[in-house]
Amino acid sequence: MKVLRANMLSAIRQSEYELIKNADYVPPPEAMIEWGDLFLDKAHHLMLVGIGYRTNMDGAKWLQSVVGTDYEVVPILTVGETLHLDCVFSLVGKLLYPDAIEKAEDIELLHSLYSPLKLLTEKQTKKLLANLISVSSKEPHLRTRLIGSPSCPVSKTADATITTVNLSELIKVDGAHRCSIAPLI
Repeated sequence: MKVLRANMLSAIRQSEYELIKNADYVPPPEAMIEWGDLFLDKAHHLMLVGIGYRTNMDGAKWLQSVVGTDYEVVPILTVGETLHLDCVFSLVGKLLYPDAIEKAEDIELLHSLYSPLKLLTEKQTKKLLANLISVSSKEPHLRTRLIGSPSCPVSKTADATITTVNLSELIKVDGAHRCSIAPLI
């Protein structure tokens, strides 16, 4: 396993670098990349990277140089101040707020890879309903667990359960589930 450190835009978060002493890869200063903008799709050998408010194209290029030919890094341009790609898209929940994606071809790519996608409204997106954590188990008797908001629009299925966590106060300070919870199983 290799440890990749992020380059976070927010000055208040940069002090966390002092705690990360064992990173195998550290991006150069011009390569801004935050992990809320990254989705790893092992099935298609892709890394989807949101390019916008917190992650830039230099960050995506750096990531491609690190992963080499193992994965194709695919930039997905987000609109305006979309905090991270995981605020408007969920691979595991198959959720998308298309108005936050800048290019029509990026929306088409997401639909072609992950259809059917449930489209979110602006109101749902502001509640960070796309921001889900997936806890998968290799044990056949354990089901996948999704951790998300109490009003998460993902249905329970035969192979997945949803554990809801009320983080409504955290949303007010630009935080979300994937940034603040580390589920242990």
